[in-house]
Amino acid sequence: MSRESAKIFKKEMGITFHQYCLSIRLQKAETLLSETSDKVIDIAFECGFNNISYFNRTFKAEYGVSPITYAALNKK
Repeated sequence: MSRESAKIFKKEMGITFHQYCLSIRLQKAETLLSETSDKVIDIAFECGFNNISYFNRTFKAEYGVSPITYAALNKK
């Protein structure tokens, strides 16, 4: 993405492209955590996270609980 495109994206969306992509990946992880019995590490990798520690920190910052706690509280 060029600098100009990045500026336009941020102006229109109110967040950076990176923040937008991260949000989409976390939403997918949230869905998988609540609708499957897959392991957290498998969900993290499926959603594009190559580092489980980063995934855990990022998920907790967004949702207020760890991915494993979220899964336990939100199984459907």
